[in-house]
Amino acid sequence: MSVFGEKKGHQLRVNLLHGAEVTPKETADQIPIDRSVVAREMDVAEGLATALKISFQSLDLGGLPCPVKAFEDNQHVDRLLQLYKYIHKILYFCLPMKAIDPHRPIRVMGILNLTPDSFYAPSRHNLAILESGADLIDIGACSTRPGSRPVGAKEEWRRLKATLRLIREEYPGLPLSLDTYWAEVVLRAYDLVGPFIVNDVTAGEADPAMLPAVAELGLTYIPMHHGPASDAEEILDWYRTISQRLDDQGIRDWIVDPGFGFGKDVEQNFGVFHTLGQLKSLQRPLLVGISRKRMVWMPLGLTPETAGEATQRLHLEALRLGADILRTHDVAATRATVALYRQSAGAGTL
Repeated sequence: MSVFGEKKGHQLRVNLLHGAEVTPKETADQIPIDRSVVAREMDVAEGLATALKISFQSLDLGGLPCPVKAFEDNQHVDRLLQLYKYIHKILYFCLPMKAIDPHRPIRVMGILNLTPDSFYAPSRHNLAILESGADLIDIGACSTRPGSRPVGAKEEWRRLKATLRLIREEYPGLPLSLDTYWAEVVLRAYDLVGPFIVNDVTAGEADPAMLPAVAELGLTYIPMHHGPASDAEEILDWYRTISQRLDDQGIRDWIVDPGFGFGKDVEQNFGVFHTLGQLKSLQRPLLVGISRKRMVWMPLGLTPETAGEATQRLHLEALRLGADILRTHDVAATRATVALYRQSAGAGTL
């Protein structure tokens, strides 16, 4: 089967002369591309496959030429991939805003750090965030800022248990996310408060018992990307691999987090940010965690303490690019940003 549906032929058929341009009358359906030829480099998600069915006639390319060469049988595979990626880019830059539903559920995730050394001091032991109106609270008992050191599962649990008891007794039903990479912490927390989201910055690499524990308890999982990446396409490739591991373990409910600031410098962070919409092809909720991080304040000569407004400006752009969850230190300001986004997209009123 081709990426466009059932086709009798499995070779590329481009009815153009060598060097000819695609005119608005040519449609993507007239260019069947066999999935087996391109899967090794472009395992396109169903969303993109659907988008590729759209007629070029419906695209406003502004006169942009599409230099397509003729192909013969199985030869010139590199040129085939170039054509495919070119179409991908045309669709990405022409259609992303149309493909993102401004009515979609958007959640604000408040940050509660039970640590003495998290990079943004006001977030430390800030129990007031429990009453801030956040859709869910992400609780961390070990700082993951650059240069921080692990404290171990036992110390994490010592820091966590009193607050979890408080939440169970005084805020029953408040959705929680637990920022940990230890299966022992997950199991103890589940016994105390029941189901929550597991936010693992190592994607199961730090503790081999993590994925089996998440699967056994049937919890939602956030396997965060960590390490260098110049754009979202590199992260997309990583998630294609990690998704197989999750599936093998029986983890069906998981969230995408590109891991801003984790192994990425400022330039790389923005390379990922600008192409964020590509991650929507995974058809999973997309979490963006940029609140007051270095990528926000350093280019502007600010500090984490003075980067609140800049964070919200990037939050607004992240929503336009498809973010479904905003992890934030500033719940009220972020909820206002979500409201402005919906208003500007014609999906709500203030």
